[in-house]
Amino acid sequence: MKEAESVNKADLIKILEEVSEGIYITDGKAKTLFVNKSYERISGAKRDMFIGKYMEDVVKQKLIDESATLKVLAEKSEITMVQTLSNKKTVLITASPIYNDRKEINMVVTILRDLTSLNKIKNDIDAKKKRINKLVSMLEKDGDLVYRSESMKEVVNKAIRASKYDTTILINGETGVGKDLVAKLIAKQGIRKDKVFIEVNCTAIPDSLMESEFFGYEPGSFTGALKNGKKGIFELAHGGTLFLDEIGDISQEMQTKLLKVIQDKKFHRVGGYQDIQADVNIISATNKNLYEMVKEGSFREDLYYRLNVIPIYIPPLRKRQEDVLVLIEYFLNDLINIYGEEKHFSNEALKILYEYKWPGNIRELKNLIERTYILSNNETIEEYQLPISLRQSDERAQLDVADGMKLNDLVENLEVKVITQALKKSKNNKEAAKILGIDPSTLTRKRQKYSI
Repeated sequence: MKEAESVNKADLIKILEEVSEGIYITDGKAKTLFVNKSYERISGAKRDMFIGKYMEDVVKQKLIDESATLKVLAEKSEITMVQTLSNKKTVLITASPIYNDRKEINMVVTILRDLTSLNKIKNDIDAKKKRINKLVSMLEKDGDLVYRSESMKEVVNKAIRASKYDTTILINGETGVGKDLVAKLIAKQGIRKDKVFIEVNCTAIPDSLMESEFFGYEPGSFTGALKNGKKGIFELAHGGTLFLDEIGDISQEMQTKLLKVIQDKKFHRVGGYQDIQADVNIISATNKNLYEMVKEGSFREDLYYRLNVIPIYIPPLRKRQEDVLVLIEYFLNDLINIYGEEKHFSNEALKILYEYKWPGNIRELKNLIERTYILSNNETIEEYQLPISLRQSDERAQLDVADGMKLNDLVENLEVKVITQALKKSKNNKEAAKILGIDPSTLTRKRQKYSI
């Protein structure tokens, strides 16, 4: 019988050792009887520090800041409390009394659950909620347009006012500033918002096919034509909005045909003679100066004035730096939602991104944010992880260069700086080498060379 009891006790201890929560057991006088290995893992303290000790002594030695066991013995009831251990971990403790046949407390069993990871998850969720709320306030019901600058507020206000009227709108701005987003905003807010919206990039259509793409064609009108013919873009957009992007790149022949459609509000297919109505509101966009093209004779003056009833100019990103940081936050949040990896830029990296001139505008910024997010192994994206074209642009010199410094000296100075930063952000030589994209042995040689 004693042998059976011994086996049962051993099995019980084995079970308690495998429990993921920390288990701490004392007798009815608060003397420690058992501590499982999960308690050791959570607390960071060996069980030998507790076994055989009374809880009063454990508290005095500051192994814990407060004893749930002593509270159970004093109050004769189960206690649940949050406690801070000596390793600064926060744990949730539930201590329960075990009574004997005489209804005396024979043991107190305490269960510890590590709240540190739960708190981190909660903090991450709270941070994400704050970021989402911040982004919602930035969006201001303007679709995918993200901005903070007064100049973009004026653009949006002008676009929304223009959308209430059935008139042609010409959006002008450099490549990558978001002309298509403003066009979509106008269509969504406009009087044709419930109708079709078709976007056409004029540079993507060869000159030889542009007429048939715009106006369609009748069966058998040319070799290779579909036997049933084809509807053109204007026919498909009937009743809705047609966005003609890069309008400055169409040929003068197509300029003439486009002008006629806008004036007459009708057209006929290639190879056909029957008039087809064209009830279409046209928004066009270009990165070229159409007025200069008119003066040069490469763009029809009458078409220019037809398209330019409401002109909207979108300033480049370098003229509205206030938008850079909110766009970074927006693009980062989008990537975090897709991939689930929390990442952010260091203050030094943000300063470089803010001061860079962004010749490719928002498109360039978005691509760079995605690239650095994907290639970064750490939660914090540091200055040295940005492309060298940003870190050493004409607008900001990243090296303190003395007059007459040789190229080799410049290269060595840069290597020292980058290696030092990588070492600060890594746990060991191997991890630093991975960040730098070199072999660990190469990094070791360079550290020896520069005495880093």
